[in-house]
Amino acid sequence: MPLQNTERPQVRILIYADGFFDFLDLTHIRNLLEAVPFPHISFKVTSAHRDEARSEDARIDRGPVKLTDLHIMEEFDEIWYFGADTEQGLLPDEKTLLTQFMQAPKFGGVFVTGDHSPLGQLIGEAIPRAGAMRRWNILPFGPDRNSSLVEGPDNNTTFNAQDEADDVPQIIHYVRFPLEAPAGVPLQPHPVLAGPDGPIDVLPDHEHEGQAIAPTVNDTNVATWPKNQDGTHQEAPVVIAFGDIKDPQLQSRRFGVISVYNGHTVDAGRIIADSSWHHWLDSNLSGFEPTPEGQAVLKKIEAYFLNCGAWLAPPNVQAQVRNTAWKSIMSATEIKELPPDAPLTVLGERAIKALRRFASSSAVSEWVLGPVNFNNVLSNPEFAQLSENSSLLNLSVQQYLAGGIVKALKNEVDPFIPQAIVLSATPTDNPLERAIKNGTADAFSTIQKQLADETLRFQTAVDKLRQN
Repeated sequence: MPLQNTERPQVRILIYADGFFDFLDLTHIRNLLEAVPFPHISFKVTSAHRDEARSEDARIDRGPVKLTDLHIMEEFDEIWYFGADTEQGLLPDEKTLLTQFMQAPKFGGVFVTGDHSPLGQLIGEAIPRAGAMRRWNILPFGPDRNSSLVEGPDNNTTFNAQDEADDVPQIIHYVRFPLEAPAGVPLQPHPVLAGPDGPIDVLPDHEHEGQAIAPTVNDTNVATWPKNQDGTHQEAPVVIAFGDIKDPQLQSRRFGVISVYNGHTVDAGRIIADSSWHHWLDSNLSGFEPTPEGQAVLKKIEAYFLNCGAWLAPPNVQAQVRNTAWKSIMSATEIKELPPDAPLTVLGERAIKALRRFASSSAVSEWVLGPVNFNNVLSNPEFAQLSENSSLLNLSVQQYLAGGIVKALKNEVDPFIPQAIVLSATPTDNPLERAIKNGTADAFSTIQKQLADETLRFQTAVDKLRQN
């Protein structure tokens, strides 16, 4: 039985725009977010415009309004800025408020985008950290512009604006990353670009984009790019995808289209910067809908939009999402039919399969490894060593951990076991957290014992060989 909407953690998103930007062109993305597509998360979207609306049909909830009039600390988890043009930049009190929003204990997430120069520059560049993750001064004309146009089936001249409205996307080159903790795991795209059916490798094309960048961080700019509490780590932004310039009239090269910053490692909010809001507009998405090929592309692009909303959420909401995902699979047939004393590898394999029905492999890995990372059970080097030792013996650490969590959930909070505690509200209370932590601990104990047993078998075999 799927969870009801009221049981799903809610991410509250403020979409903020200025100048000529028209929210009517964000109808698709708003409808997508508000449709509650996931069983473990929901989104509440509010639109606000800094300036007077340019369209009577624009879906503007609030405006004209400054950030300081929007109660962002109380009412929102994320701010998505779509910058066009405005005559007034951020006021000092707005920047101060944004700084507070983007750091602990709020951990507000921020998404920023504009287009070619100077669209979005006046405000976008002033947003702490986020403004430095994007080039706002790329000109819309000349041989140096960032055109991601891909020639489509139009009968007009090649590489023109009509190519933006067809069902042919630009192919983006996503950067492959290892998971945060384990070694020996195949490299994967960043969670923002990990779709339920595989990597997200497409975006709408556009004839003059901005550029996503990753500024260098070091001790000279620690005031902007902070370190963790003990000063051992300074998180750096990273470009996670690049686009190609294919127009033969322009210089062939690659440029950044998406950059991210995981501020959660240093008591700050997360950030995503996109090279162009044309990746998000209805006018650029509508061309994918008429054909099966285009619909397949649109599904991937929609997964990117939804991932942005999920990944930017503050840590407390991330924990609620993780817990709800675990709770949501407890009613799955393949989980219900297994007894709590089934082997951890069997429980884990079934759990990962059930989670993968609605989430990417990256998201599932984060949910499985979450109790390890969030509670500092092991350092990354320690966990890497454990994973390497396990892989040598063909033991899946993720399966064991997932199995341990499911076993504990069955024993402690499974609604199908009479003696278990039944949770009806959003699972942020202690029984579920305790079950996940206990399950993780039990899984580590089982892995340790399995490694010891296998090591002893190897040693016995070695001794016999030497005796012979």
